Amino acid sequence: MTFLQALSTLIGWTYFAVWSISFYPQIYENWRLKNVNGLSVDYVGLNITGYICLCIYSTAGYLDKSLDVGTIHLEDLAFAYHGLFCTLIIIGQMIFYPLGDNKLSKFIIAILVILWTLTPIYFLLTQTFDVIDVSVNYNAYRIIGYDKLLISFIKYIPQVYWNYKRKKTIGWNIWVSLLDITGGILSVIQTIMDQFIYDDNNEINPVKFALGLLTIGFDSILIFQHYFLYPPKKDTQVMDYVTMKDNGLDDI
Repeated sequence: MTFLQALSTLIGWTYFAVWSISFYPQIYENWRLKNVNGLSVDYVGLNITGYICLCIYSTAGYLDKSLDVGTIHLEDLAFAYHGLFCTLIIIGQMIFYPLGDNKLSKFIIAILVILWTLTPIYFLLTQTFDVIDVSVNYNAYRIIGYDKLLISFIKYIPQVYWNYKRKKTIGWNIWVSLLDITGGILSVIQTIMDQFIYDDNNEINPVKFALGLLTIGFDSILIFQHYFLYPPKKDTQVMDYVTMKDNGLDDI
């Protein structure tokens, strides 16, 4: 292993650690408040579908290099499955904790129905039965990866809007965004480094690279909302928590 390969591996496992840790502040926040009204249901609904797509894409690319999805490291695979696991925990919290007026929107339901209908059909036609011949850039596994990108682009919008609608970020743990953006930066760095390390596979991993950039962009917006647009005040937080408790945990 060369120095650059070792450095890439170190960066990769660091991004895995940071991105993985980023799930737990929100899980803790939900448990502490015994309420999930501060977390957009649309965000979580998209997230679970996104991580299922990422698991399929990463597993296929890691096990079969001929799929030409770019370099996929073991840490990429580990992150995908850990993300799926943590999202399932959050869904469990949403089942047991009050949601208030927070619910899955018709628009997001429509997107999920379309993705869960068209993607399996495309997979069957192009991969399983080989009815349609497509280029490498549009093979079934890449399309599943692109689904994850689409979901990642859409999923942040409900949370940004939810914060804007409430004019506060209480219930959304800012450490999620701070850790998330750090992991995104490290992921992009590793993806770029791979182009100079692996001569046998110079194609960039398009999903991982674009996912890192999307993460950086949207987390920057969420961080700006938290610290500049709707900065939390200690006395306001206390009153909100009291109000939440007095009203059946529905007002955050």
